[in-house]
Amino acid sequence: MTRAVVAHPDAGLRGGVRTRLEAEGYEVVEVLDGAGLRDALAEDPASVLVLDVALDDALAIHLIPELRADPATRELVIGLVASIYDRHAWRRPARELHGADALVEPHRLDETLVPRLRARLEHRRAASGDAP
Repeated sequence: MTRAVVAHPDAGLRGGVRTRLEAEGYEVVEVLDGAGLRDALAEDPASVLVLDVALDDALAIHLIPELRADPATRELVIGLVASIYDRHAWRRPARELHGADALVEPHRLDETLVPRLRARLEHRRAASGDAP
């Protein structure tokens, strides 16, 4: 079973994402913040991460480079939830947020999150020669 971690401060959003991912066969772990995320990934590596742009104790623009630099999490497929993303305030396109594989707005989770994550995970597995 493919493991996914959902890191978001909103319990309702985490629960909704959990439901969607579990329906697709993922094993899901929910965390509230960056410390919980680091602990969950250290305890048992995941293949997929759904990450809010701004957790209570960490920003995605800091977490993603940290995850990409670690050999244990370098290939993690990251879906970034743009709860507070504002391209005018951040002055950079979301695609430049240090290697996130997908940017999803909260109101579009149903239609875009799982297909984007699945496609990126399948692409990574094909590139590395791993079976699903």
